[in-house]
Amino acid sequence: MLRRKLQAIHPYAVAEMPTPPVDEPPEADEIDTNHIYDATNIIAASDSSVNPITGEATYNWRITTYDKQGLISKSSFIDSNPMYMNSYRGEMAGLNDLIGWLHATDLRRKVIKIVCDNESCVKALNKDTFSLVDLDKAEFDLIRDIITKLKDFNDITIEWVRGHQDDKTPYDDLPIESQLNIDCDAAAKRHLVE
Repeated sequence: MLRRKLQAIHPYAVAEMPTPPVDEPPEADEIDTNHIYDATNIIAASDSSVNPITGEATYNWRITTYDKQGLISKSSFIDSNPMYMNSYRGEMAGLNDLIGWLHATDLRRKVIKIVCDNESCVKALNKDTFSLVDLDKAEFDLIRDIITKLKDFNDITIEWVRGHQDDKTPYDDLPIESQLNIDCDAAAKRHLVE
């Protein structure tokens, strides 16, 4: 019997962990933000839009006060393989960016309500524990990032809001949560065709 001596081609080495980047808020459109920073309670929404043919996707999020004084908003394309893009990943990407932006500011010390029209996203972010099945999901990278950041907030809730309520009810008759969702949806769709 012939025995071979096995040799490692590359020696195993523990890589030095890079220094984490300083949390700085990414660019966003800001209009009269003093009201937002002065308010005790703020509300935010995020929505995405996916082109079913090309797979391109965008999101828009908005932060405002309950009386809609002041606005912080951002629209962006989502970096992803268009073959595998879906509305769930688009919504999670928008929520991740929104929560990352809030996390990098003093706004994380406010009472914050975030609304999203994707019920599955809201359920995933409000879970107390995760199973091994959850860890294997394609979007778990985003869920993990969001959950990690949420631990640093003083008082934040993420709630589901029914989408497209303006199909049956005039915009001005809707609660602010629905209006913000409609505004985000329209802005994400506009950004997708720009």
